[in-house]
Amino acid sequence: MIFAIDKFLTEANKASENLFLFASFVNNTEFLMNYIERKYLKNIDIDKYKNCWNELEILNSLALSDWEDDGKPINWSKKWEKYYEKDAKDLISNLLNILHMN
Repeated sequence: MIFAIDKFLTEANKASENLFLFASFVNNTEFLMNYIERKYLKNIDIDKYKNCWNELEILNSLALSDWEDDGKPINWSKKWEKYYEKDAKDLISNLLNILHMN
């Protein structure tokens, strides 16, 4: 997989809009560690990255579980906005800071 910064940033900027975009973004960030370890992304604090990624995964898991408990409704935006959107924005912003991409 080739890392495309512009595609990643576009996805990051939209990821907090809803559960499904966020889940996709979190899933797609898994590959970043390979780029960090191979030094394609330089001067990255690996521990900070791992901690942030774990927090993204936890929030994603909680939101997906909550959505499933609600019967997997097509429109889940009110609950996303009330309980998850702010944390998603904060974590994405933190990730971009760690990656020096903001």
